[in-house]
Amino acid sequence: MIFQELNKLKRSSIMVSIGVIVLGILMIICPAPYIPTMVGTLGAVLLIFALLGIFDFIASNRTAIHYVYLTGWLILGVAGTAVLIFEVNSLYSISWLFGAYLIITGISNIISAITYVKRSGRKDWWLLVLLAVLVIACGVIILINPWWDTVRLFRIVGVMMLFSSFVSILRVIWLWPIKSE
Repeated sequence: MIFQELNKLKRSSIMVSIGVIVLGILMIICPAPYIPTMVGTLGAVLLIFALLGIFDFIASNRTAIHYVYLTGWLILGVAGTAVLIFEVNSLYSISWLFGAYLIITGISNIISAITYVKRSGRKDWWLLVLLAVLVIACGVIILINPWWDTVRLFRIVGVMMLFSSFVSILRVIWLWPIKSE
């Protein structure tokens, strides 16, 4: 039973990383005239994910963790709505959103590395901490550099998202070498 749940968690982590890889590649190869359209699409996708999460909350048994998830979905919905409404500064809204995502992902990777990977006896657990610190630094760079032009900022966010998904996949590989029952 526990192995099934861990395998579900592993699969969902890998699927999120694949989605972020696709998003990063799309952000890198997107031509400059289509960047506003892609930013609007990202805002709509955020809003759709938020609505799906809210519907999932309505169908759940409403334990305490579901309220935490609901709060996250509501924040995501507000971010998606802000990107759709404020078209002038929507690229900077996207950069703030992805910068916050990178910081949260980096902190999560550090906690996983120290809590689980180090305790599992892996000799190279410090490398995952170093990569997670680099992901946090990428998030901070995105947040404090609003002077880049739109095309460069969009491409840099895409590259940093690719790096973040690479680190997340490494975390999953180092964290769960679990064999089946």
